[in-house]
Amino acid sequence: NDAPILSNPVKDIFVKEGNKKVINFDKVFSDPDDDLLTLSAKLLMGKDLPSWLKFNALTNELTVNPSRSEFPGETLELRAVDGNGQVALETFSINSFSVNTKKFAPIFFKFLSISI
Repeated sequence: NDAPILSNPVKDIFVKEGNKKVINFDKVFSDPDDDLLTLSAKLLMGKDLPSWLKFNALTNELTVNPSRSEFPGETLELRAVDGNGQVALETFSINSFSVNTKKFAPIFFKFLSISI
């Protein structure tokens, strides 16, 4: 039995606060043995998804519905498991933005450390 493979890498997802977005992951993984794949999603370090992120394993869809408190977002791990327990993983970010942002573009904070 061969492990599932990443067929279509997931690009980072950008969503403004208060805007609901549904993303389907049916085509992200494939299995060389044509085994049925079961998908799941968690935060990067294995923690459960927060309430503003919901993954439906029956439809392979992630619903994203951020509010201001979710800024700037989360990093997720999408996992595909075949019937024999073989696993493939994909990591991507969900980036949340304020409705007060003039342009829909990423905002990144830089933390500076100054040595004296």
